[in-house]
Amino acid sequence: MRDLKIIFKKALLDTIAALRGDGKYFIPFFIGCLFLLRGIEEILHYMSHGPIGFISGILNGLATVAVYAVLAKVLNSITLTNRFSLRGLFYNYGTYFFNVLNVAFYIYVARFLLFYSQPLFMAGELNFYSGPMIFFIVMQIVLNPLPETVYVEGVTGGTAFRRCLLFMKDNFLPWLLLNLFYIFIFFAKDILFRGEMEVVSIQTLLMLIVIPLLFIMRGKAYLFLYQTTKRKRAFMSEYDDFF
Repeated sequence: MRDLKIIFKKALLDTIAALRGDGKYFIPFFIGCLFLLRGIEEILHYMSHGPIGFISGILNGLATVAVYAVLAKVLNSITLTNRFSLRGLFYNYGTYFFNVLNVAFYIYVARFLLFYSQPLFMAGELNFYSGPMIFFIVMQIVLNPLPETVYVEGVTGGTAFRRCLLFMKDNFLPWLLLNLFYIFIFFAKDILFRGEMEVVSIQTLLMLIVIPLLFIMRGKAYLFLYQTTKRKRAFMSEYDDFF
């Protein structure tokens, strides 16, 4: 219980420190990236009826990876230094792009195989364990810190998945408790955004503010857990109490 208190306190204080720095600019930057991605999707959807329709899906996937790579680079800078600069946004950007692309390819293949094999899970009592449910459990619980593994540790491909699993083996409970609200948002977003247009607009606005804040907190929490062990955190707590 004391360890959880240390982790929550450290994550909260580091998030506040980031917001006092350049972290506060991540909120409008995040919203801008979402609108950019949405605009690209609309353009590619319109072009899908034209001569390049057969590659519009590939272009959409590459555009998504490109935007995610930008967010990953910014989050890396905020997590490590509480700062980020638009001037150096694309410095070493290629590394982030190919790291995200590599991991995204693994996820795409796994998702394709899982959904393709879905009929195998649709008999009798196994109906609950269909492809979408298994994919959600794996991605949002077992591999929940995968984005942080990629942009904090700078690993990719199979290494990223192995490092993510090792991280969860050592930090499953604190990470899960820290991210309950994050997981709830992705699980219940379809329910949350039903209703009158005015209510949906308010909920959407809140989510656009809350989600980037959660991403900053996740990065700070991951960095702290990655750099410490339970024994080291206990020693740090005793040291702070002593002084």
